[in-house]
Amino acid sequence: MSTERIHNFIRPHKLSQLWAKDSFLYRLFSPNTLFKRLLIPYLLTGLLVGGSTVYNILSINIIVDKLNATYASNAEIFALTQNLQAVQTHTESYLSTKSSTALQNYYKASAELTERAAALNDRIVDFEPLLLERNINRMIATYSEETELAIAAKRGRDIVGYTLHYDNSSTIFRYIQNYADRLNEDLFRLNYAQYQTMDKLLDQIQLLDLIILTTILAINFVIVLLTAIRITRPVAELAQRADLVASGNLDVAPIDVDTHDEVHTLANAFNAMIVSIRDYVAQIRDNLIRETRQKEHDLVMENLLQVAQLKNLQAQINPHFLFNALNTGAQMAMLEGADRTSDFVEHVADFYRYNIKLFDRDVTLGEELKMAQDYIYIQKVRFAERIHYNDDIDTTCLDVRMPGLILQPLVENALNHGLRDAEEGGQVTIIVRDLGELVEVLVRDNGRGMDSQKIATILATDPNDPRNLTLTNQAATGTKSPPAGAGIALTNVVNRLRLYYHRQDVIEIVSGPTIRGTTIKLLIPKLIQEGEHHV
Repeated sequence: MSTERIHNFIRPHKLSQLWAKDSFLYRLFSPNTLFKRLLIPYLLTGLLVGGSTVYNILSINIIVDKLNATYASNAEIFALTQNLQAVQTHTESYLSTKSSTALQNYYKASAELTERAAALNDRIVDFEPLLLERNINRMIATYSEETELAIAAKRGRDIVGYTLHYDNSSTIFRYIQNYADRLNEDLFRLNYAQYQTMDKLLDQIQLLDLIILTTILAINFVIVLLTAIRITRPVAELAQRADLVASGNLDVAPIDVDTHDEVHTLANAFNAMIVSIRDYVAQIRDNLIRETRQKEHDLVMENLLQVAQLKNLQAQINPHFLFNALNTGAQMAMLEGADRTSDFVEHVADFYRYNIKLFDRDVTLGEELKMAQDYIYIQKVRFAERIHYNDDIDTTCLDVRMPGLILQPLVENALNHGLRDAEEGGQVTIIVRDLGELVEVLVRDNGRGMDSQKIATILATDPNDPRNLTLTNQAATGTKSPPAGAGIALTNVVNRLRLYYHRQDVIEIVSGPTIRGTTIKLLIPKLIQEGEHHV
């Protein structure tokens, strides 16, 4: 392959790389890219700020130069008086010592004085400072002549002559100093006025600079704001539609972006994704509807069976008949003087009265404690001294509302399962404490306890699981599920508490191989009015 052919191959290849979509040149010169839209405002701002900075520098330099020139005339007069003092000093030195060094210094200082005097005004004008300059100029000429004559007389040893000319020069020297002081004062007064004018001009320039900078910042803010709105508006709309989709709303309108840039590409991809997701969700919904209908059919059949069993049980034992019979037995026992029997029958009647009137409503913590205590009394009569009961009740918490049939199943679980195998008997303790926004209720026994697997199974129950629906409804209506161990009763309690309070942390179970007995802790929110929550 020849060299020319190689160059012809490489050249278009490099150009294609430079103009690739991810290259800097493409993003810079392409008419519709976010990169270009973001770059232009900052370049424009940089040019405006740079121009303002150059203008500030030039303005400040001009003002500084004028301020430096303001007191230049005072400096010239000061230098003139210094030079005049040097001539007088060297003249006196030569007249007293007749030293060649003093003479050389005199001629040098005199030449500088003559040169500085030539720069002063020599015309008659109607302006006092210039008139003072003319007088000083002429007096310096006379002063120079007198010092020359004094030095010449000294060199000629004319004592009378150099004394006369020295006296004349000294007198003129004092006049020149006096006039120079007046001129310096007048010039300072004029220069100070000019300085004040320049200072005001500097303040005006600073104000103008501030106005220019504020205008530039305002223009930059408007440009950046318009650019940001044009860029972020479709992005914000895209984010809003994405939030709607994330929340499960797929019926969003397509996004129409007319910028023809990267956001336009992203919006088109989002629209296509929504259509695809909508079709896929519709397919899943159809399948789910078919499966749900089948499950609902099975659940209805199961509920019908459970309702039939419940009605059969209620038909066998009429609660109202049993409650009336117990009241009659209590009255008979009282008439016969059997007080213990009367108390026992009254507690049993209260126990069933509570169940009869409960049905589908909430109760107070005081009512629940009364039912639990009635149940414990019945069991103590049954088991004599094998059961011991203690309580520590905060009476300020008795009006807190809660679902019914909660404490009695917990006490029943402690007696039937925790203390069932305890030959020496056991102890049940109920504690109620006020924790501020919550009320803590502890049901504690010293029985055999519960293993961690059973605790995890009970607390892991889901109240929304259809398999738990029947048992929960039975407990809420005051009818108990078949006695299948501690698991079912506690599961009912867990489900109904979580459904009632709409939270998971309402119950804890503490037990294990290293802990004697079981403690069930209820954390009940303070609800006073009836019906604030309802199962």
